[in-house]
Amino acid sequence: MPTSERRDTRRIILGGGYTAHFTLGGHAFGEVRVTNISCGGCFLMVGKRDERLFQKDALLEQFTLDHPELPHAPMTGQVAYALGAGNFGMDFIGIGVHFAYRSPEAAKGLEAFVVGHLGPLQD
Repeated sequence: MPTSERRDTRRIILGGGYTAHFTLGGHAFGEVRVTNISCGGCFLMVGKRDERLFQKDALLEQFTLDHPELPHAPMTGQVAYALGAGNFGMDFIGIGVHFAYRSPEAAKGLEAFVVGHLGPLQD
């Protein structure tokens, strides 16, 4: 059965302890939980109170992953979509992030992390 898929690369579901920090619209965000990641993007959980800032295509500048297994080189993220936005009674919303810019160091580190967890990409 065909499904609509937003992701274009393999993702790794992450446990606790994976976070990121970045700036968005002049606001600094730190220790934002990352729930899954791929070479091309990730999924974040942000506080509902900040949902107005996370509009589609908004840039997450100086986006840095805060985990020893992941590259620490700053990237630029771009909001691809928000899940749970506008829903009352939720403390968090989910943000799909596309890595709009990755330094060669960040790209290499992300690829090594994904291949290390999922194995080589199959053709």
